Amino acid sequence: MKKIRSLAVASNVRTGLVAGVLLAAAGPATAQQVEIAVSAGATHTDNVGRVAADETSETIATAGLAVALQREGSRLDADVAADLQWRKYLDDTFGDEVVGGLAGTLVFSLVPDRLTWTVQDNYGQTLVDRRFAETPDNRQDTNVFSTGPDLYFLLGERTRVELSARWSDVAYEDTEADSERYSGTLGLVRALSSRSSLGLNGTFERIEFDDSTSVIDSDYDRVSGYASFRVQGARTEAEFRGGYTKVDGASRSYDAPLLGLSLTRQLGARSTVELNAGTNLTDAADEFARGQALAGVDAGTGTVAVSQDPMQSDYLSLGLSVEGARTNLRVGIDWSKDEQENLSSLDRERLGGSLLLTRQMTRRLTARLFGGYATEEIGLATDFDEW
Repeated sequence: MKKIRSLAVASNVRTGLVAGVLLAAAGPATAQQVEIAVSAGATHTDNVGRVAADETSETIATAGLAVALQREGSRLDADVAADLQWRKYLDDTFGDEVVGGLAGTLVFSLVPDRLTWTVQDNYGQTLVDRRFAETPDNRQDTNVFSTGPDLYFLLGERTRVELSARWSDVAYEDTEADSERYSGTLGLVRALSSRSSLGLNGTFERIEFDDSTSVIDSDYDRVSGYASFRVQGARTEAEFRGGYTKVDGASRSYDAPLLGLSLTRQLGARSTVELNAGTNLTDAADEFARGQALAGVDAGTGTVAVSQDPMQSDYLSLGLSVEGARTNLRVGIDWSKDEQENLSSLDRERLGGSLLLTRQMTRRLTARLFGGYATEEIGLATDFDEW
């Protein structure tokens, strides 16, 4: 999850509703786990604006709150995470701000095993213009909210039909790419065994932008059809998706393959490897939500170049986790490439890696060491490295 800062009144109300529902439902549950962490610190920089001339030094005091909640119950399942940080610029170069994010999914069981209702919110920050350095002036709140029902019914003992509908609202603080989305999905799932299944899925989505940034109408329809295969073994869980996506709008039409692979392998009693890879014809809002799902929620701005343009997005991430009695190690590498259909100046390719070492010093004291590196190229004129 990412951060909680004042985006728009509507977005804040939605995030508050998610939190309120969780508090109201925090009664007896089949299983529930809550983790809370607080932090405080300070950062000093000799170039807070990341400019080539007239550099300004600044000291920033910070206070952070991280929350993770997972709940499984007969009527409500919840998966919520938040990582928030309040920053005060002691020399008043910028105003006080809250950065970070929140990602939450609530699933209400209206009719057990037949009808559920899902509420999902992804809230965080993106750069107004990804070609320039991250500063408070180039950082904006971003919120993707969706809700709708899921209906299931059986055709025989091994075949299930799945119907779902979603209404979504996408809001950016500064970029003119706010939109409403209406989608429906029809799926047919066949159980091949107790541990494997095959599915056929079709999705139609209508995307309508609040404002158009071009002389043509930016609204478009997106249709996807794909097959999926899932298998769960004693040590391996995997899902493969393969199909095609087509986008139709005023004066434009695009199509591209849809491929995806998610793999989790238990290497030993304490080690796990995770692989996620794929390609799809998508957009900035979907990529923002996918980034939180794959990388988790933090106080960063992610890697999305925000625009109204559809994009072909390729991605690959690989992570290795090793858990010891008192020491945990996480090593990850990720690569992504986005090609805008019209705005080639925002095409981007990124390669990054990270390491996180956690050591339980005592019952009440934990030490963490983190390092990360990324190299990124945007368009033909911008490239940078970050440690």
